[in-house]
Amino acid sequence: MARTEAVDCSTDTHPSIDEPGRLAALRQYRILDTDPEIEFDDLTRLASALCGTPIALISLLDENRYWFKSRVGLDICQVPRGGGFCIHALFSRELMVVEDAEQDPRMKTSPLVTRPPHVRFYAGAPLITSDGVPLGTLCVLDYAPRALTPEQRDGLRRLARHVMVLFELRKNNDALRQAVAERDQAEWELRQIRQNLEQRVTERSTELLEANEHLRREAAEREREKNLLDELLDSLPGAFYVFDDHGHFLRWNRHFFNVLGYSDEEMADRHPPDFFAGDKPAVAAAIAKAFMEGEAEVVAHIIKRNGESLPYLFNGHRIEIDGKTYLCGMGVDISSQKRAEQRTAEAEQRYRMVAQLSPTAIFVIRDGRCVFANQGAARLLRSGSASELVGRALLDFLHPQCRDAFPVDAVFPERDWHGSPRTETRMLALDGSELDVEVASAPLRLNDVDAHIMVAHDITDSKRHQAQLQYQAHHDALTGLPNRALLIDRLEAMLARCERHGSQAHVIFFDLDNFKLINDSLGHHVGDELLKLVGSRMQECMRREDTLARLGGDEFVVAVADKTDREIAQFLLPRMIAAIGQPYLLGDKEIHPVCSIGISSYPADGEDVTTLLKRADMAMYRAKETGRNRFQFFTEDMNRKIDERLRLQSRLQRALQRGEFIVHYQPKVDLPSGRICGAEALLRWHPLGEEAVPPSKFIGLAEETGLIVPIGDWVMRAACAQSKEWEAHGLPAISIAVNCSPRQLLDPDFIERMHALLEETDIDPGRLEIEVTEGTIMQHPEEAIAILARMKELGLKLSVDDFGTGYSSLSYLKRFPIDRLKIDQSFVRDLPDDRDDAAIVEAVASLARSLGLRVTAEGVETAAQAEFLRQHCNDEAQGYYFSKPLPAADFAALLRAGAVAMH
Repeated sequence: MARTEAVDCSTDTHPSIDEPGRLAALRQYRILDTDPEIEFDDLTRLASALCGTPIALISLLDENRYWFKSRVGLDICQVPRGGGFCIHALFSRELMVVEDAEQDPRMKTSPLVTRPPHVRFYAGAPLITSDGVPLGTLCVLDYAPRALTPEQRDGLRRLARHVMVLFELRKNNDALRQAVAERDQAEWELRQIRQNLEQRVTERSTELLEANEHLRREAAEREREKNLLDELLDSLPGAFYVFDDHGHFLRWNRHFFNVLGYSDEEMADRHPPDFFAGDKPAVAAAIAKAFMEGEAEVVAHIIKRNGESLPYLFNGHRIEIDGKTYLCGMGVDISSQKRAEQRTAEAEQRYRMVAQLSPTAIFVIRDGRCVFANQGAARLLRSGSASELVGRALLDFLHPQCRDAFPVDAVFPERDWHGSPRTETRMLALDGSELDVEVASAPLRLNDVDAHIMVAHDITDSKRHQAQLQYQAHHDALTGLPNRALLIDRLEAMLARCERHGSQAHVIFFDLDNFKLINDSLGHHVGDELLKLVGSRMQECMRREDTLARLGGDEFVVAVADKTDREIAQFLLPRMIAAIGQPYLLGDKEIHPVCSIGISSYPADGEDVTTLLKRADMAMYRAKETGRNRFQFFTEDMNRKIDERLRLQSRLQRALQRGEFIVHYQPKVDLPSGRICGAEALLRWHPLGEEAVPPSKFIGLAEETGLIVPIGDWVMRAACAQSKEWEAHGLPAISIAVNCSPRQLLDPDFIERMHALLEETDIDPGRLEIEVTEGTIMQHPEEAIAILARMKELGLKLSVDDFGTGYSSLSYLKRFPIDRLKIDQSFVRDLPDDRDDAAIVEAVASLARSLGLRVTAEGVETAAQAEFLRQHCNDEAQGYYFSKPLPAADFAALLRAGAVAMH
């Protein structure tokens, strides 16, 4: 069951809203605390899919809470009134989008943000009645900040309007059913009263006639039975009377006194017409008829002694007593019957008013024909008047294609008073236009004949909007191609079909090798146009039954069935590469893109969609590695390499915890003297019980996964601690250089962590040198300048590693607050024989001297290289010629010696 979140929040109101009136309007819809309904759930799921959010709600606001008529992704059915977001969208009457609730002062303190489910994103469209009364919202929520596209905003507003259409339809149907129920109940009561009255009059009249007949036969016993007869007459439920043809009363009962107020003396002096005013002619006519024909009835208002008028039903029977003619009869008060008739008439009038004024189309169908239609029906069917529809067959209103399939038994149930389920069909208006409608009906009695009342609601626009939203949810907005969701649906259907038929299928994954360069250099509008043209060309290469989808960016997927690997490789793939490789003229630019393609095969490479997509992607990246502008089928060797990489990543994550990392130190040598003037800290990994893993295998992986940040911090801490230990043992004070990766340098907390490290280890900042590569600082030069400046403020030494391998600008170089340039070993390797390398080294050394920087040459392996550098740089060098990287203890022994041999 759904649970209710108990959140202590205050009640919120808005001065521009008539809250009592708004709550009264909400109650008129009679929707609070009702069961879930599929129509509303469909709209909620559609809102979630449209906006790509895990949560979507139809939220209604009453006195104390937000109640969710429909919900997706949330297991609570309501929250207290002060605990939600929707109050702001409700009272603003506009779509409200909060991209990050933690940054919004209205919402950042909400329990929904500060406590589970920790909502970060909210978008709500108000639900407003036709009278402008806000009832609630259709809203979507997410656990992460995000934004909505204009299409998603428009779609959410449209869905909110459709929710209100469903509310109005539901409300109108309830009103109609209630009016029909009241009318039928009143008719039933009227029939019961009439039947009871007639039965009572008949019974009493029969008794009276039997008594009179008995009097005639039993003349001798007349006096003895007089009292009994009086009691009988007085017990009758109405006014009993006997009068002659001159209007003189012979007998009457106590009803005339007890109910009407006339005494026996007054009765003796009165004639029958004297008791009536406006109905006197009708009474006189009925008396004449009874004397002429033997019996008569009349309904007339009798005047009581106090002047009050009451409706009575009078009957009269001609009798003979001692040869004289009399009228014998009784009048019965029919006030209750008249009141019942009045209620019936009022219920009928209310029903007709509701039916006529309702904007919903209402028909009454009897024997398959329309016997009543309201103005809503006339508008629906484009008729000039409702009377034009009366008399027509129901099937005349249905689209020809829907007549045979129209579920008559379901739409017009025989006994189900609650009516039929809503059914969708198509109708034809009188002007020939076609309409999508939703119909429902309920049985009724019309003039004692079975009939049905049918309501029809035009859902043409709604169906069109739903189709449009469905298309947008499953197609790429830029190219119009199927998106990932539709691709997965089609792939699953294709794989199921191939499994049944035992056929082969292929998933082809490709992207453009140089798309980022095109996008960055020529602009996103050019990139978008190129993607559309690529999609168009690829569609020309596909069969109708194939699927071409865009996953995002420049990534496309093709799903092909019933082709062999040879057919794919010999025909389809070369055709795709050739089509993409043809030049594209975009504006005044001619573009020549190339692509890399990866292919996975069903069932050889996988039997589910996820595996096939993953392996096609792996094959595509293998194609890039082997030269680009080519295709590559998936092989198990690729999977093995990925598995090895994943295992290595898992081991790398545990290495810090297990203490498997150590630091080796390679000396830096002062070239003129041969004295050790510094060291570079180099990371080494020795897994427990295994061979050492070379840095080339794990440094790049650590950079990609972000593990380089905690690993790099550990290296710096280890180097600082080692420096302090050497100092404590009286060894010469030297600087230690530590490499800083791009991920470390650009990490927002890097400077704070460096400051904490210096305070923790109490090392002289000038003895810690941070090495950053030329490529790192040139990737984001302005940001790098700011970070390096803050590092200098801490007192650290800075050097540019691998100098000469990137694309440094001299204007930036002079702005970098650095102390040293390190010449990359690629320029040292062929010294002194390679004249170009020699010239580069001399130029870098000259540039460094002019900027006041020191130079360190890396990768020195021979005496000739060392001598050349001593003559032309005269600063520092490091490399295997002097010493390989050493464990801390071995480096301490070397440092204690103070210098290295210069052979």
